[in-house]
Amino acid sequence: MDLMREGLGFLQTGNYMMAEESYASALEIAQTAFGDDHPTTTSLLGYLARSCLAQKKIDLAATMLERQLCTLRALKIARPAEQATTMMELADCLRQLDRGDEADKLVRESGAMMAQIEHDLKAKHDDDEHARAGLLEGDGDSDSAEEEADEDCKGD
Repeated sequence: MDLMREGLGFLQTGNYMMAEESYASALEIAQTAFGDDHPTTTSLLGYLARSCLAQKKIDLAATMLERQLCTLRALKIARPAEQATTMMELADCLRQLDRGDEADKLVRESGAMMAQIEHDLKAKHDDDEHARAGLLEGDGDSDSAEEEADEDCKGD
């Protein structure tokens, strides 16, 4: 979506009002085209919230982040990093709105989610390392296997 790129450009250059307009237009199009529960629509809520935060529109940003978080929780696809980030951004808004208890709950939930992400990434890394080690151990003659593969390619 060109409006998304345009909004990002405005956001990066500090033109938050124009970023808000671009993201709001993109959000309206995404809602019509894809529906409220689509990942693109959900991401646009976050972008729009960030442009509102930059303009100190905390109430509006909190509302959008709450909608984004509810949708992320309901999505069938796993997006834990985006969900944890949204929780932290929302927690920051809630603190500014004197809703510290709600913010603290989100921070704890986000922390637990990030710890799980870290654990999963470490486990995947360890599995990858074990797989690489197994490939290296293989039959002890990996150079000849590579040479045979090279020969097979040359013969074609």
